[in-house]
Amino acid sequence: MANPSEELRMQNEPLNSNCEVRVGTDCDRVRYSREQVLFGLREMLAESCHDSAKKLSEDDNLHDWLSKHGDDFDFHFEVDVQFGVKISKDQWLEFYRFPPATTQAVWEVEVRPTLTLSRFADFLTEQVEAISFEPIAIAGTVCERAGAFRGIQAVVAQVAPREVRFAPSTSIRSLPPVVLDKVWTRLRWITQGHLQPLEWPYRRWSHRIFILGLIWLGISVAWGQLDGLFAPTLLCAIGTTLKIWGVAWKLDMAGDPLPSDIRTFRDLSEFVAVSLGGERCQTRGMSRAT
Repeated sequence: MANPSEELRMQNEPLNSNCEVRVGTDCDRVRYSREQVLFGLREMLAESCHDSAKKLSEDDNLHDWLSKHGDDFDFHFEVDVQFGVKISKDQWLEFYRFPPATTQAVWEVEVRPTLTLSRFADFLTEQVEAISFEPIAIAGTVCERAGAFRGIQAVVAQVAPREVRFAPSTSIRSLPPVVLDKVWTRLRWITQGHLQPLEWPYRRWSHRIFILGLIWLGISVAWGQLDGLFAPTLLCAIGTTLKIWGVAWKLDMAGDPLPSDIRTFRDLSEFVAVSLGGERCQTRGMSRAT
């Protein structure tokens, strides 16, 4: 167990690292593994589009799947958010081989069938620069948990709107709920699902309250049209609906969503270190706090 001085040192050291995330051999460019990216893609699509994404095989055509399930889904934006990367429009056009060298009909025959989940994963593996979770030395001793903690620091720095400082003994709940949700999502695909999803205890109720706000807005608009006071009724309805949605938003991330055995960043660092080491870790991160 690290003493307080070591914790302070780990909290304040810069986040640079020249090690890899257990993949590849080139320390100049750290990359996530193909399996990590595939897991992250499936998780993102299942959460935002359709649960069937979890069953997508590497040979399934992702372009066709998105055409069926992702009409209102901004795939390229969500990829940037999920993987912490900025892929330019020109890079995407090159990936899709646009503009077609010949005709749209030729593109449909020669390019579209190649847009499989596997090809997307290969492309993202090249584009996304990974965060290192490799062991680091503390007081002359190589420590896997310290390397995982350094990686978690970097993940938080990527997703938090402003600087967040914490030590291994800091409670994970000290993170703002929105930041915690994003950090946990990122760590889930980095650990390929060993880390279980957060379970916000009141999220189901928050969704119901949000729908209630929509219903109230609809009824109010209809009533305003009937009694001839559309504008005042609409303004009142919008104000009330926004208040209802405010309650839903606060309730959405209220309560404690963490597993009972992962409470501090030290616990989380140990879990991530074990996960990336390939050892069995299904026994941790399963039970929830009450």
